[in-house]
Amino acid sequence: MRGLPPRIVYIAGYGHSGSTLLNIILGQHPDAMGAGELFRLAGPAWRSGELCSCGEPLQSCPVWREIVRRWEGEAGSGAMAAYRELQAICESRRPWQPRRADRDAYGRLSLGLFAAIREVTGKPVIVDSSKLPARAAALARVPGLDLRVLHLVRDGRGVAWSLRRRMAKDLQAGLQAAKRQRSALRTGLMWMLANLATERTARGLAPGRAMRLRYETLVAEPVESLTRVGELAGLDMRGLAASLAAGGSLAPGHVMAGNRLRMAGTLSLRADSEWQRLLPAGQRRLIEGLCLPVMRRYGYPPLAGAS
Repeated sequence: MRGLPPRIVYIAGYGHSGSTLLNIILGQHPDAMGAGELFRLAGPAWRSGELCSCGEPLQSCPVWREIVRRWEGEAGSGAMAAYRELQAICESRRPWQPRRADRDAYGRLSLGLFAAIREVTGKPVIVDSSKLPARAAALARVPGLDLRVLHLVRDGRGVAWSLRRRMAKDLQAGLQAAKRQRSALRTGLMWMLANLATERTARGLAPGRAMRLRYETLVAEPVESLTRVGELAGLDMRGLAASLAAGGSLAPGHVMAGNRLRMAGTLSLRADSEWQRLLPAGQRRLIEGLCLPVMRRYGYPPLAGAS
């Protein structure tokens, strides 16, 4: 694999849209490493000893410990700190462009990280579910990287319902910090901005290097959905898709960062649509008022007959 550019399937969009689930699904393929939210590796995940989905802190996990050892062995012992600083520059939403030297250094360290993951795991495809559109845009500018962007969207009303839940910090369950309730107004605005930014990045890629997938379609039609994702990633997903459609379970593997699904041990594919019953009507109307043109484009019309 050394002669080939690292192939990255980058799951982009807004949070609480099923990115951890999709990362775990793709990581079941023997040629894919479901890595998780890689943007966090050089920051809080490694420094604070967040848990890998195998149950070990990242610094003790045999896979991630070896990945970081190889990465720093090639790039130098300060690679982690340097990458963290360069991410703040190159993955930001600032209106100005980073300096050429910063872009080049960011590209070298990104390539080094992906190469270390590929060498340690022996898997040619790496799934990064960082979601951040700005990171997708930064990686798209790295020469020598085979980037495929998978724009994952979920109905903004479902996202708003998910973000209404408060959760206490629970490291063993994969919650690195307490989850506070988010307002429907903030969720609607951020949902729209993140998805529009992802669209813009996807349009800048070569044909066949980006696709959009709805969370709702993934859980309702896994075979068709994963066949399309496989075409994007260059993976034959038909056998895995058939297994999931038949009720097969998922093993999270070595996913770093992401939601609590990754700590579940095993999980299965199922829809989460309780927002249709439980989201307050006022918040639903607020989301629809803010986001309806984008929602319609993604196939999310107002609820029929809803008051």
